[in-house]
Amino acid sequence: MDDSQSSDVFSDRGFSMYDASTIDIESYEMLLNKIKNSFNFNDNSNNTRMIDKFSVLLDDCRNCADQSFDIIISLSEDSQVDKACIYLENVVHILQILSNFIKSIIEVVPVTCCTVNTFPTYTGNIISLVFSHCKDSECIYGNNLTLVEKQLKELFRSCHELQLTYLMTLQKHFLFDLTVKNDQDVLLETLDINLKIGEIVQALDVKTMAEQWKAYTMICEKYSTFLLDRNIYNDCTKLLSSAIDNNINTALQAIEEDKIVVRSLKVASFSLKILLRISTIFQEATSNDYESIIQLLIYIKLCNSNYYDLIENKSPKFCNTVYGHLSIPSQALVTQLVSEEKFITNVLLLNINDFKDFKFLGYIVLLISVVKAFLQKQKKRVSDVKNKIIERVFYVVQKCHIWFNIGLKFRSTANNTVLYGLYEHLMIHTTAFVLTFTAEEYTIIEKTLLESILAHDYYKAVFSANIWVLLCRMGNHQLHINTLHSLLKIYQTLETQAAFNASPQQINLRYTIGKLFESLKYPEKMAIYKKIILQEDGNVGVWCALKVKNLPENLEIVVEKWIVEKLSGLFNEVCENEHNMDKLVKYMDLASTCTFVEHNAGMEDFLVKIWSKFCIRCNSLLQKLSSASIFYFRCVESLAHLTYEYKHKFKNGAGLVKVLNVMSNMLRFGNTELSLILFEPFCELLYVSEYDNEDLLISILKSFIPELEIQNQIFAILITNKEMCDFVIPILNKYSMLLELKNNFHLYKQKHEDILKWKEQLEIASDFMFHHKCIEAVSISNNVDINLKPQNINFDVDLESLFEDDEEPNKKKAKFDTNVEDIIIALENNAVQLSQVKENILSDEYKNRLTKVYEQLKNIIS
Repeated sequence: MDDSQSSDVFSDRGFSMYDASTIDIESYEMLLNKIKNSFNFNDNSNNTRMIDKFSVLLDDCRNCADQSFDIIISLSEDSQVDKACIYLENVVHILQILSNFIKSIIEVVPVTCCTVNTFPTYTGNIISLVFSHCKDSECIYGNNLTLVEKQLKELFRSCHELQLTYLMTLQKHFLFDLTVKNDQDVLLETLDINLKIGEIVQALDVKTMAEQWKAYTMICEKYSTFLLDRNIYNDCTKLLSSAIDNNINTALQAIEEDKIVVRSLKVASFSLKILLRISTIFQEATSNDYESIIQLLIYIKLCNSNYYDLIENKSPKFCNTVYGHLSIPSQALVTQLVSEEKFITNVLLLNINDFKDFKFLGYIVLLISVVKAFLQKQKKRVSDVKNKIIERVFYVVQKCHIWFNIGLKFRSTANNTVLYGLYEHLMIHTTAFVLTFTAEEYTIIEKTLLESILAHDYYKAVFSANIWVLLCRMGNHQLHINTLHSLLKIYQTLETQAAFNASPQQINLRYTIGKLFESLKYPEKMAIYKKIILQEDGNVGVWCALKVKNLPENLEIVVEKWIVEKLSGLFNEVCENEHNMDKLVKYMDLASTCTFVEHNAGMEDFLVKIWSKFCIRCNSLLQKLSSASIFYFRCVESLAHLTYEYKHKFKNGAGLVKVLNVMSNMLRFGNTELSLILFEPFCELLYVSEYDNEDLLISILKSFIPELEIQNQIFAILITNKEMCDFVIPILNKYSMLLELKNNFHLYKQKHEDILKWKEQLEIASDFMFHHKCIEAVSISNNVDINLKPQNINFDVDLESLFEDDEEPNKKKAKFDTNVEDIIIALENNAVQLSQVKENILSDEYKNRLTKVYEQLKNIIS
């Protein structure tokens, strides 16, 4: 026995027929001598006599071996090691005699369960008994282990030899008649004994374990028809799954340089291959329980990423070792199991709501492995299964905020040296999976994609948009065009609703439409440009989605000049009439989609003028527009975005300085929303400026010192924008007046770099969800006839009406008193306007007045 393979835990070796204190040594010696003389049989003996002698020998060997170990354990407890060695040598002789007898008898006599029904069970129990003793030798002998080392090694070697003879006989020479009930029972008992042997030998020697399990699977395959609906598969998978789990844990907990790491991973790898073999043999069984395998795969699939490096602080070398031993056999197992619809159903119906930490991540990667296995199988599957897999993927995506952002990396399927994140890993496999769908199946996935984009969950929407764009790029050209046209119709319909303009749905649709338009060829782009006239006011929103920068460059230059002229004209109108401000903001949004191929003096002049009008300290433009309203922030955000996009084209240094001064005044105003909107574009403009405006930045940073909420948001920007971080941090380090801000930034950065603390922050952020306010007051009356007809869309208005026929059925409307109806309409409109005011701006007086109005309305309807 390999000294490194001994167990630290003494295990019960099972039922013993003898108590060492009651064993008659003289009778024991007589039995031992009988066994030693039993091999002297005449070759001319008839078959019946030889079989009878074999049966007797089996019974004698079992009894003598059992008595020997009882005596050995009793002697070891009394520290009589020398005597124990003698009895160990006796067991070695017994094993050798039995092995030789088996080899001899199978050459001359047919051996069947009917003739020697004790052979499979008695011999198996003897082997189990000996291997258990070897496994527990460290606990049995303690400090005296070295004194019996030689005898134990010989014991293990002799038992291994008997094991080989026994397994070879079972496979090739021993027959079970499965029409006989007794033979069936013996076969099941034999398999149970050998399953226990398989569990024991994994702690002893890899080679011995391999031989045991290979033979076990061959016996299962030989009698698979009978065993198919027995509990063999479930017993095997539970034992193997537990063994694999234990070996992986052993590798993770050991010192990386320890030999036990590689050995444990080799055992786990081999056990996975046996699990694959067992799953192949029993793939048509109806009673298979996949729970233990699924839980194991969830654990194993972590090795496909840098999880152990990132979370467990393991070295890249260790991670590569784990990946090398576990990745291929685990994926082969998944590929085999996806042939079983029950396995897929169990994976998809698994309750993951309570999954925490690595378990949820492991489930995501397992789901990706299932998709990958489908692709490898290249086998036609029922649409229902495909749709359920896609549904599950989209369900999981919305819960992945932590793992998408924590820094996980996965190896590319085509090239192991190429790494990408979990989001890309999931998106690539999902896209490849959807490409295998039929036209009918694709119609269903289109609905899922549209519903996700028109919902408010960020990850589902972006994931759907990216997949949809990839599918259109890789698929039929006409599909690409039809999809874009359909989404444009939806956008044009929703754009008429006030709530849409500040919703996630607008952002999602703009992103998707822009990506689809960007990837179109020149003729198709020109066709859309001619069909949707950019110069018409009603198409401004659509072109904010299509984006001017996606037009051919020569056309873009022409359009940019027109937009600048339009902005200048609108600015003049707004100076006279504030009510046109909304229109100006829309065109600023449109201008933000330009790349500004060349400098435009008109644009620079416009930016300088409008910033001066927006200044809070000298607000001559927006006299009727409260600086506390949502629309004001919307205006500032639009202007800041446009300025940010134009920043590299400024040529008038004095004009740029004016813009920076206005922005600095607004930043120092102390409003959190303004600070979050303006800080990044302010720093970008300051960075590209040729003038020394360091004092401006210092004054801004000083104003942030008492504002912890603003600080954290600003620090988040600095962490993710290296260029800006390199620009701002030296200033923090340079001036003592900014020491507190500097220290706070370092604390924030440390929290970000500490993966566990960063994970805690991500967990907190993952609980936040967007929801519309007062959108219930909005209804959609316009209808658009398009091919996509989504249902159950998670948008708080009735989107189903968008996708029906052009003519709505007549609806009966309740008759209201005209005066009452007018009052209610006015209340509804006023409520919508009031909801656009920031809650934290309302004074206590306003809140008290609103409470009184609420009570009055409540009394009316109660």
